[in-house]
Amino acid sequence: MEQTPIASPLWDFALAAYAQPGVAQLCLDIQDRHGANVMLMLHLCHCARAGGLPESVADAALRMEPLERHLVSPLRHARRALSGAASALGSETLRAAARQLQRAELAAESLQCLRVDAPVGRGVDAAAARAVAEQALGEYFLLLGPASDWQRHCAASMAAAVFPG
Repeated sequence: MEQTPIASPLWDFALAAYAQPGVAQLCLDIQDRHGANVMLMLHLCHCARAGGLPESVADAALRMEPLERHLVSPLRHARRALSGAASALGSETLRAAARQLQRAELAAESLQCLRVDAPVGRGVDAAAARAVAEQALGEYFLLLGPASDWQRHCAASMAAAVFPG
């Protein structure tokens, strides 16, 4: 029997946002280049859509970090290694195993949704959500390293991709 990810409003928002043009690639680029947690970035955007943040960005990062470090990241690394081996060897068996690991990785990411507070608020228009998301993402990116142009650029790009228009 196959496990499905945990259902939650954040998970539903994350799936919808990730499916928007350019969002997935941007999330993966920021994750790979700067070590950002994709679910945390999407959580911040989800909160911005509700009109604000129910907890501090640093607290949200701390709450998600154990699952990211001990579960999500190791599964991601194993999946990528297995995918690389499948490509190098042309093995459909290894590709199938990589898909299984991907399902486990997605289930682990859905568990991160349960580690953060749900957004509260009435919801705001896309322009207001974009502004709040850009600020929150910028604050999160500052936690990842010293202030630099990439943080402003990535925060603005991510907020605009999730909340176009």
